[in-house]
Amino acid sequence: MTKTKLNISHKYVVYVLYMFLVLLGLWLSFLKSHKLIKVSIIVPVYNTEKYLDSCLKSIENQTLKDIEIICINDGSKDNSLEILKKHKSKDNRIKIINQENAGVSAARNAGIRSAVGEYIAFVDSDDLISPDMCERNYNNSKKYDTDITEFGNITFRDGEEISLERKEIYDESKIIFSSCQNNENPFNKLKIDGSVVWNKLWKRDFLIKNNIYFKEGISLGEDSLFDWIAIAQARRVLQDTNVFYYYRIGRESSAMGQSNLIKQLKNYMLIIKEIFNNYDKFNFEEKDTWISNHVFWMCYDRIYNQLEDQENKINFSKEFVNILNENLKKYNIKLNERNKQKLEDLDNIYNSGVEIKL
Repeated sequence: MTKTKLNISHKYVVYVLYMFLVLLGLWLSFLKSHKLIKVSIIVPVYNTEKYLDSCLKSIENQTLKDIEIICINDGSKDNSLEILKKHKSKDNRIKIINQENAGVSAARNAGIRSAVGEYIAFVDSDDLISPDMCERNYNNSKKYDTDITEFGNITFRDGEEISLERKEIYDESKIIFSSCQNNENPFNKLKIDGSVVWNKLWKRDFLIKNNIYFKEGISLGEDSLFDWIAIAQARRVLQDTNVFYYYRIGRESSAMGQSNLIKQLKNYMLIIKEIFNNYDKFNFEEKDTWISNHVFWMCYDRIYNQLEDQENKINFSKEFVNILNENLKKYNIKLNERNKQKLEDLDNIYNSGVEIKL
């Protein structure tokens, strides 16, 4: 009887040991296939077959290997998707998301939702990044535990030969860390650029926790809106003026025509509404002054001085005045004397249009 019990006990121990080894093997296999992704690089793609190959190569050649490359094909009608598939067949870090054309904001949002990296970078599909962009900025971000890390960039003209190799030794003296308290104005304290998103590394948890996404339906100024809402909530920021990003500009003149000015103002009206929709996220002293100054900066001169057609002046003045008055009342915002005068100027234009119609 005792011998039988020992045999059963021995078989049980062997079985448990066997199952432990099986589970350990499965766990190690899982860890190997799900290793920590340090940086998610989000690349919205729309009809950029001319530049896409060089863009992807600059990303694939990163010295930091623990990255994922999320390419969102935003309904491209050229050869962009085939180029993406070609690169994916050679690099399993590439994910391709296909969607009907919905604009860069929707494409980036799809990338954010798919990302699993500790940090997120945005790269436009006609631009380039230096080989050490992810490694340097990830290491610095981890060292200082930043919400946002901003890095240097340069522009180059389409057709211009550009070298991504660092011409100068990486200069650590160009790194500046800054932080602010909850009640301090981060736009004054952190002094970080608030115009583009591609010159920054973003902590993913910071974006998700604060529900920071791009406002879809905006085609001009979407970067600034995203930046402003994020910076308003940031507390730890790093600036590194060493160059890591190469922004391509076209050969065409960038002079602003009336049709582009109208398009810009239409988008700015949407941005103003969204700023007020996110009013509570601007949780710092002097936020009313900051918001009102930026609202007038976006629209006043463009409406009052740059628009040539009187009907457009009247219509945009009306929309701006109505949006502002509604939200000044809603949030009990007091304008300074300078902005009061600007509001009165636009209100006079709007009322002149009413008098003409009467």
